[in-house]
Amino acid sequence: MQSTVEAPAADLAPPSGFTLQATTTATMDGAPVTILRHERSDGRNSGLGGEHVTLVLSAEGRLLGLTRMIASDLSAPLPSEADARRAADAFFAAHAPDIAERLQTQWVKPHTEIVRTVSGPVEVIGMKVKRYDPQSRAYAW
Repeated sequence: MQSTVEAPAADLAPPSGFTLQATTTATMDGAPVTILRHERSDGRNSGLGGEHVTLVLSAEGRLLGLTRMIASDLSAPLPSEADARRAADAFFAAHAPDIAERLQTQWVKPHTEIVRTVSGPVEVIGMKVKRYDPQSRAYAW
C-alpha cells in the first residue's frame, strides 16, 4: 500500500524524548492508512502497552486518530469538563475543520487507561470528549 504521508503536523509531533519506532500500513473502514508509533527514545516503557504517541493518517495525510499515553502526564491536573470541551473544539477546528461544526458532543468525562512502565502498571487519567458525526455516523474522541 502506497502512502503520501511524510510527517505529522508540527502541533501533533510527540514530545521531546520520543522518536518514531514504527510505521505501519493498514486499512481502516476499507481505506489505506498509515500508523506512526512514537516511543520513548531511551527505550523505557516501550512496546505494546507502554508509553507512546500514535497517529493514524489517511493516505492523503489527514489525521484520523491520535493516542497519547505518557506516564509523565500524570502530574498534570485534569481539565474541567468545559475546558476539555473547548480543547476538543479547538483540536477539531484545526485538524478536521470539514466536520468540526457538525460534531455532536455525546459526553465529557474522565477516562482511565493503563500504561506499562518498568516500575509496574500506571493509571493515566485524562478527560475524554466523545463526539458523533451524524453525516458519517462515526464517533470521534
